[in-house]
Amino acid sequence: MARDSSKKYCNYRFVVITANDRGAGTDANVYVTVDGKEGRLDRAVLDNSKNNFETVQIDVFYMELVDLGEITSCTVETDGTGLGSTWKLDKLFIVNETTSTRWVFLVICGLILLLEIKKLKRVFKPTTGKTSYQVKVHTGRKSGAGTDASVFVIIKGTKGITSKMELETSQHANKFEDYQVDRFALDSKEVGQITHMTIGHDNSGFGASWYLEDVEIEDLATGDQYFFTVEQWFDKKSGDGLIERTLKPTKIVLASERKRDDEEEKKDVKKEEKKEEKKDVKKEEKKDVKKEEKKKRIFRKKR
Repeated sequence: MARDSSKKYCNYRFVVITANDRGAGTDANVYVTVDGKEGRLDRAVLDNSKNNFETVQIDVFYMELVDLGEITSCTVETDGTGLGSTWKLDKLFIVNETTSTRWVFLVICGLILLLEIKKLKRVFKPTTGKTSYQVKVHTGRKSGAGTDASVFVIIKGTKGITSKMELETSQHANKFEDYQVDRFALDSKEVGQITHMTIGHDNSGFGASWYLEDVEIEDLATGDQYFFTVEQWFDKKSGDGLIERTLKPTKIVLASERKRDDEEEKKDVKKEEKKEEKKDVKKEEKKDVKKEEKKKRIFRKKR
């Protein structure tokens, strides 16, 4: 379709999070219809991998669209195809990267799209002031580094501060073991760009002491990542005795920067591929020249 030069175009990012339940993923095709005050996206397929929408997976899709304006609703549907056609959706984010506006669609208790009962479509209204953070916690590689205590985090940003959030459900049955990375998805108020993080534990359990290597927090709506180097014991009986620390990010990677780096990397790959293609063409040309020369020599001998 030809681009309409009279209309304003924006770059949109769709973030789809499948629930952390057994069998939550789907093999069906997934579509979204987005209604805005200035435009509409009609039944666009979300597909950029053979393995989209796996259990507890985050899928990201980019589209350049006519400016939709303020988004009023998003319809999510599947076509019910594939061996595993049922799907449990957890969250959906739509981000207008051109205007830095985002809309959050939180699914209360999970959305199940079931072929058996022919409920393959749901309409959602955006939730304001909310977001989700993915918190990756890396326990260190030291003797007794793991902890049985309850760990919590508080996130502070340019627009506010979250409540005290327990890191409760990880992809591992036993959380915070030696040299283990645990991932947590936390729903919270939006706090803007993250400036500080407080992390600690309640000193409970048989082995409460904990050696924390580092923490990564990603705002799933914006894609911005914040890295915190810790490398400290959280132990009342040793060191400085602290079991709670407030830290500033040691590194911040904005989604826009990551996207730009990815695009530059793709360009470099294409350049290398073109160079290789030229080399191959030259090799073939040389082969053709040699063949012609051989034919001429054979012809001269016959004469």
